[in-house]
Amino acid sequence: RVPPSALVAVAAPPISGGTGSDYLRSFLDEFDMAADSIERLGGSVGVSFRDSLRVAQPPDTFRLASLPPGTRTGYYFLMAGRPPRFVAGPWTAPRLLRAWRAGDAVWLRDRRADAVVLKPSEGDTIVIATATVVALVPPGVPLPPDTMARARIRLEGSGIRLRVVSGDSVLVRRRREVRWLSTGGVRDRVLYYTLSPTRGPALTFSPMTDSALAESARRFLSNADMPSPVHWDSAARAIRRLPITAFALPAELERELAFMGCSVPQSFADSAPHNVIKGAFAARGQVDWAVLCSRDGTSTIVVHWGGPARCPSEFPPIPDMNFLETIGDGKIGYSREIVLADSARIANIEVYGEDSVGTLARSAPEHDGIEDIFVEKASTVWYCTDGAWVGLGGAD
Repeated sequence: RVPPSALVAVAAPPISGGTGSDYLRSFLDEFDMAADSIERLGGSVGVSFRDSLRVAQPPDTFRLASLPPGTRTGYYFLMAGRPPRFVAGPWTAPRLLRAWRAGDAVWLRDRRADAVVLKPSEGDTIVIATATVVALVPPGVPLPPDTMARARIRLEGSGIRLRVVSGDSVLVRRRREVRWLSTGGVRDRVLYYTLSPTRGPALTFSPMTDSALAESARRFLSNADMPSPVHWDSAARAIRRLPITAFALPAELERELAFMGCSVPQSFADSAPHNVIKGAFAARGQVDWAVLCSRDGTSTIVVHWGGPARCPSEFPPIPDMNFLETIGDGKIGYSREIVLADSARIANIEVYGEDSVGTLARSAPEHDGIEDIFVEKASTVWYCTDGAWVGLGGAD
């Protein structure tokens, strides 16, 4: 969401060398120096390595290409009530600061031709005006039409609307709130988000019969003890996060995480420090680390490789609020954990919708995986193979 004004630095995804790549190190150092002054001036700053950005700037939503073709770095200037504007980088810190102070004169007039702006389509946002179940179907997951047809009949019989969305995420709007619903990296099953104008979202997963889905939605929406949206927001702000220094990490990894501004969110289910794990995630005998890194209310799994075998070092970020759940007595708890999945764990996974790569990895695991858990709900085991992460399913 865009505050009155914000500056976002964007760079080509650091596929090799990470943030230690020479061009990225210089780009980020200059931006970091300018960012301190910009924040003191009341602005907001951010950095993205993703190939696209979605910006919620009510009443509009923008989908932005991270970088135009042939550009390695650049900056988006975001101002409430104005379309985003892009300039190619890299710029020095003084130049960035001068441009920021100049405001309209530099960014919005002289650089107008460099803008890369895509207005949203009507289907980008689901308005939650009544009780709704959003079925989020990850790409590649088969969805028999009769399954959703039966679910729609049962839900609508209880006054609950069903919306089916194919993709990794969807934007929902209710009253004055705008938020993303995400697959959270789950790629092998349908995610059902139940919410109303004042409650939720609550998350369940397939496989689930149409009657079980309808009963789960009715039970959630009729629960008089369900916390209000204000309580959910307070719970998100109250998530316990530990500093990187609370863990015994290699010095290089500790410096990298500190530079990224990471802290480690803690689940309600475990009082001991957790969400930092060590294992052989790409090759047997290689010592790698995985850390759940939380920044600005979103978390990503960051992997530090101890040798040449590797997959992407960062997973897609997911809002921490997506992993809140009621834990009894009207309380809300943060419920995401990562743990080591060794060969024995991988070989005994119950898998839905598994592909040939997943079948091979599960039948003859060559190294460890990372189990990404939504406590008391479900999990996905991520397995590194041929330079890519494969979701092998997990627990229900």
